Amino acid sequence: MLCLNIFRQCKKISPYLSSLQLQLINHVARKSSTYKRSQLSVPHTDHLLSVKKDLFEQRTELSDSEWQELRNNLISKYKHISYSNVDAIILGLCGGTDQLSLAKSYVHYLRECGLEPNLASFGRLLRIYNSTYHKRGGNDTSLTPEEKQDILDIYAKLRERYEILDASTCENLIYGLVCTKEWQTGVDLLNMSKLTSTPSIGAYTELTVKAFAKGELNIGWNLLEETVAQGKEPKCEAYSAYLQYVAQEPLTLQCNLEKLFAFWEKYELIITANVAKCITEILNNNLHNAELSQIDAQGKCNQCKVHMRTVTITDAENQRQKKLNTSSALSRKQLLMIALSTVLMSPTLWAQKNQRNF
Repeated sequence: MLCLNIFRQCKKISPYLSSLQLQLINHVARKSSTYKRSQLSVPHTDHLLSVKKDLFEQRTELSDSEWQELRNNLISKYKHISYSNVDAIILGLCGGTDQLSLAKSYVHYLRECGLEPNLASFGRLLRIYNSTYHKRGGNDTSLTPEEKQDILDIYAKLRERYEILDASTCENLIYGLVCTKEWQTGVDLLNMSKLTSTPSIGAYTELTVKAFAKGELNIGWNLLEETVAQGKEPKCEAYSAYLQYVAQEPLTLQCNLEKLFAFWEKYELIITANVAKCITEILNNNLHNAELSQIDAQGKCNQCKVHMRTVTITDAENQRQKKLNTSSALSRKQLLMIALSTVLMSPTLWAQKNQRNF
């Protein structure tokens, strides 16, 4: 700010200063502008990776003394790490899908010391449970009964402690609850998170996948509709879960697929190649003939040679668009910005078109 003020003052009084004085001021200004504050000590990624490798690799648990030493070292060495966030940072180092045992070992150590994990620490633990759940297959047997009960105990403890949970905690609990039989409670948490934020696509995907996997099609479709209404595009995992379920019912397969196609058409959604491949495999396994194809520039399918129908706009859509155009009048400031951007982007062309005005 001081440097900026010097420059401003120089412009005002420059006629009264000698060239030597101006050079001195400019030298000071340049020197001050290159000055950088010393940064607080921040743990580099390389250091954290070395800690993770030296302490956690090929280990399922650490002794109490090892956990205590790691905890004290992080707090004493880095100024931004304190007693309030060190536990979440350590659990973050145990974030691998094969390190759930380490994370549980650290939480056990904390409780043995009479320390209760905070919201951030519980959140990290729930995310680790979720990663392990998916790596083991994402089914009812992916976690042990004790692990699932631990998730439910965390949920019960937090709900007892807090009447309203913040959006981040709600989403962490959703990631945990989808691993248990109480997954539908996550829908209530999704609504609670809307009080303070917009739910993430990850939270929607976790619940949608679980709903379809459990055959709760109405819940799954409501979540898909809500995802699109929030301006988010559903992940292919949600579609895959739906396809895997409807493939088990050959009699209603065609109807369920057409419903999915209509959904994509309605919201003009684009699917991945993996989803398209999944559909062809399901159809071919149910006595249908389906192949992947491409559409050329003229809108013709390379397989069946049929042209896609022409995109048309109905009269109602046309009238609605006219109303939108009429209601969105540009302000003088917007018009000025458009004119300036035109000149700046192509000054030569603009001058040629307006020669008669010069």
